[in-house]
Amino acid sequence: MRRVRQRVNRRSLLVVALGTAIAVAVASTLVVVFSGGDTYRFTARFSATPGLYADNSVDVLGVPKGHIVSVKPSDSYVEVVIELPTSVKIPARAKAVLMAPNPVSDRFVELTPPYLNGPTIRDGGVIDLKNTVVPLELDSIYSSVDDLSKMLGPDGANKGGALSSVLHSFAQLANGRGTDLHQAIEKISAALPALTAHPDELKNLVTGLDTLTSKLAAHDTTINDLYDDLATATGQLADERQTISAAISNLQLGLAQVASFIKNNADHLGRSVKNLNTTIGAVMSEQKALIQTFDTAPLGFQNFNRAIDPNSPCLSATGAPNNCTALWARLDVPADVWTFVKKYCGDNILYSILPILAQNARLGQATATHTACGALIGLVAQRAGPPGSPKTPDLDLSHSLGSR
Repeated sequence: MRRVRQRVNRRSLLVVALGTAIAVAVASTLVVVFSGGDTYRFTARFSATPGLYADNSVDVLGVPKGHIVSVKPSDSYVEVVIELPTSVKIPARAKAVLMAPNPVSDRFVELTPPYLNGPTIRDGGVIDLKNTVVPLELDSIYSSVDDLSKMLGPDGANKGGALSSVLHSFAQLANGRGTDLHQAIEKISAALPALTAHPDELKNLVTGLDTLTSKLAAHDTTINDLYDDLATATGQLADERQTISAAISNLQLGLAQVASFIKNNADHLGRSVKNLNTTIGAVMSEQKALIQTFDTAPLGFQNFNRAIDPNSPCLSATGAPNNCTALWARLDVPADVWTFVKKYCGDNILYSILPILAQNARLGQATATHTACGALIGLVAQRAGPPGSPKTPDLDLSHSLGSR
């Protein structure tokens, strides 16, 4: 029984393995059949396909890589189904060109550019009509040449012999100038890459020139007025050319005299400039003091002006009232000023005043002490000061002594 079971298990394993292999083979076959195997197809739409048929070649860089499956016309274009190996990749933005090597050979489709990187055309993709190119037919070329010859012939542009005259004039102009024309063409061809290398800048330049010409055309009247004004101004300058010439001559003479003066007095001018430099240096060194003086001087002069009272009463030498200008001053003294006066001048104030009166009458000589003590009498009088000032002691001796 054990041997029987082993034989049955072995047979079951063989059946299962055989079934699995068959299933894999069938699946692979179905994949190949339904997925197209190792090729893929896409469609290119042409405006026309003269001489293109099924099984014609499809090239990349001039090398055949695939073939045409079918050519089906529609209302406005022709659908060409192309088949390529999956190993051949075509860029998603590729172009399809209908090629005609010669008038009697078969046509084929050239796919360009070759694939380098990026997205590719997938199975079932489409190359639009704008990305396909169809060459001109020989009949169309002959027809265009025939139309051109008729337009330039005796029934067209050369009906009155105008074209013949132009060609004759050009022939005379170009006679013996072949080398020059050749060089001109070469230089123009050499300049074209420089113009096409920066198309955006060239476009901006043309746009700017167009805007400029439009602005000039819009202001044509203003520009004409400007030309008229310039013409008038130039005419006036022409009429005054003698006066202008004399003025320029005088100016040249004056400049010559100035140059001669500078040359003859170079030493004096140098010393003057040096002294001026020294003076400026001294002023700069005292700049801070000058600034302080300029800041405080106006206030000082204003205070001095307020200390002068033009309407103050004075006494003449005879004791009669006499209006005269008095100079007021301010002196802040302590409250016990009388104690100070008695201590400095003594109790008898007349002792100091009498010598001063005698000096005024030319009868004696007063000392500085007598003058100081006599002035202190005004400290006690407490007269009002100049208008607008606080109440201060009166130091005007003329009020106390009756004389200026």
